[in-house]
Amino acid sequence: MQSALAARREQSLARFAAQRGMQFSTGPAAERREPAVFRQQDARTPIGWFGVPGPTGFELGQHLSVERLDTADNGATVTRWTWVVFTLGSDDAIDASRWRDVQRMLSGRWNAERCGAELVLFARGWRRLQSRALWLFAHEAQQLLEPQLTHPVRTSSTAERERHGIRLAIES
Repeated sequence: MQSALAARREQSLARFAAQRGMQFSTGPAAERREPAVFRQQDARTPIGWFGVPGPTGFELGQHLSVERLDTADNGATVTRWTWVVFTLGSDDAIDASRWRDVQRMLSGRWNAERCGAELVLFARGWRRLQSRALWLFAHEAQQLLEPQLTHPVRTSSTAERERHGIRLAIES
């Protein structure tokens, strides 16, 4: 059962997305390859997923992860992760100068990992999903990478997603 606070947060995020013409769901639209640090997580609780449409659209999301500790008290650590996923036009590596620009932009707070044809920028710690700074960061990364980005399947039109067998929770 969803808490009243979680329900209000979800309504607020859905409103935020609708006002900006984005898709919203509590979890990512589809399974994907992902950074190694995410694959090590034992369990995840999705906070929100935004699909930014357009020919160089991207995904932005957040989840809480649980990693079980191998200790006598069976403890666990809980971490909040925020991530931005860009779809690259080819499986070739990002050119060296653009990769250096991306690394400078990350400035130690964010990490980047290439997962197939996707570039995932991710950060540990609390960030408000409606934060102007977060969306400015994502937009700046999109602008920097734009020549190498392609139209992502998960943020395309509903009809195109259905042709690929992708259903968002908000469309079910």
